Amino acid sequence: MFGTIQVYPIVTGLERQTLWDKGYLLGMTTIRGTVFHNPGIGRATSGHSILVTKQVNEIFRWLWKITEQINLYYDKILRYIGADILTGRLHLRIGKNSIEIYEKSSGITVLTYNDVIDETLFLPGEISN
Repeated sequence: MFGTIQVYPIVTGLERQTLWDKGYLLGMTTIRGTVFHNPGIGRATSGHSILVTKQVNEIFRWLWKITEQINLYYDKILRYIGADILTGRLHLRIGKNSIEIYEKSSGITVLTYNDVIDETLFLPGEISN
């Protein structure tokens, strides 16, 4: 297994809990009767890490969705905001207060986190700006 090492001697669930209670924040997992130590995995002592993980997952879902939309509607998005189709470039900007997609030459913000593209704008019949 990559990234894990077998723990010897074998520890039981009770022994693992005792280690955690004494402050050893080790990620240990039992797989088919063998206990493995997972480097870099500890135990959360507050709900903060769970909230951060949820927020990161939401950001990645948003990035995945808008990447799909941008790939599908790239030229139409540029036309919609009035940017040149040949030279216009969409970029991701991570700022202090927001994450946004913007067109580089004009500086126009296309989307901010957690907005997605209204795909009804790009249905057959084209857009009229």
